[in-house]
Amino acid sequence: QTVHGLVREVKSSSLLEFEAMIVEDANGKEWSVENRGSTPPGFTPSHLREHMVLGLPLLVTFHQENDVWILDEISD
Repeated sequence: QTVHGLVREVKSSSLLEFEAMIVEDANGKEWSVENRGSTPPGFTPSHLREHMVLGLPLLVTFHQENDVWILDEISD
């Protein structure tokens, strides 16, 4: 699945890795997506927060495992 929207929250585990993010789509639905692999190149917590502050949308691709959305890819 994919969601195109705005970053509303970033939970980081270090300066270079993030654990989860919340993305709000055009209908106002919030998607909480967990990062269980390595952080995609260029998408550090600070880069994601820059998107959040500037209101720049992202395209997030993810899949579902049990009741959790797991990150596959991110693009600007």
